[in-house]
Amino acid sequence: MGILINKETRRSLMEWSPISERIILVRFKIKIRNLTIIQCYAPTETTDKDMKEKFYEQLHETITAVQKRDVIIVMGDMNAKIGPNNEGLEHVIGRHGVRNMNENGELFSELCASCDLIIGGTVFPHKTCHKVSWISPDNITENQIDHIAISKRFKRSLLDVRNKRGAEVGSDHHLIIANFRFKILAARKKMETRRKKYYVQKLQMSSVREKFKMELKNRFSVLSTQNEDTDIEESWNAIKNVYIETSEKIMGFREKQQKEWNSEETWKEIERRKLAKENVNRSKTRQQKIGTQTQYSEINKRVKRNIMRDKRNWINEQAKLAEEAEKKGDIKEVYYKKAVSKKV
Repeated sequence: MGILINKETRRSLMEWSPISERIILVRFKIKIRNLTIIQCYAPTETTDKDMKEKFYEQLHETITAVQKRDVIIVMGDMNAKIGPNNEGLEHVIGRHGVRNMNENGELFSELCASCDLIIGGTVFPHKTCHKVSWISPDNITENQIDHIAISKRFKRSLLDVRNKRGAEVGSDHHLIIANFRFKILAARKKMETRRKKYYVQKLQMSSVREKFKMELKNRFSVLSTQNEDTDIEESWNAIKNVYIETSEKIMGFREKQQKEWNSEETWKEIERRKLAKENVNRSKTRQQKIGTQTQYSEINKRVKRNIMRDKRNWINEQAKLAEEAEKKGDIKEVYYKKAVSKKV
């Protein structure tokens, strides 16, 4: 299990704790009180009953151990169908669930009832296509099995829960989005501007390197003919500007880095997969749904195969370059290649 957060939110991170391979807990500092998020991956419906009970016992212990004043959010793939029938559980379930409740749904709703949580995906009225979160391998059956639950005391802070079918992630699950009315209290810090990085890798090309040297030489020769009575500060600014302007002209700025190992062919396949996902979402009839989902699955398999192939070829290439650098005695390049390969 894992949770991704941006740099701004990271400043508010108080602690995180991996409870098990199926549960992880993180706490954030927000404006009024602390926020605890518990991310889960529950056993499937066909899993042994003892394993299910063990998971929900552990999850219950994790929730009850959270400080009483914290806002609690439990979310993840619960493999639980809740359904629209909320008789006797009105304080836990809304009337906008999908399909009929299964055994996992009963376990999850009982957990929420005992821990004073409300299941957000059943509260808000949306079209069925905006509530389902999983598509079965037969490309027909759709269910709402991914959920976001929040402490009942703070249910008014939950503004909406729905899926985002347009998010193309190569999965049989849809991305689930929840809107909350919380303000993150970040540590005070000066505003940082994202620095642009020069594309220094171009200097490895002999033609670019020579052009860079020549441009610097010409600019410094012009600079030396100018007034020599300037003070140290002005001289430093002039020298700095020469390097900045030359770097911008010859090297340029580095664009947003994509995966280095993905080939042009793979990126084209990823674009085709994105279009195929859009066709699936636009399908109106069951026959269209089956056809477009089948096409999407085939493209998705090709994308995964291509990525694995490209990654394997790229690692082999890095290993060869490291061997060549080692033969030349270029230890710095050897360590650089090894560090890059480890990150991958």
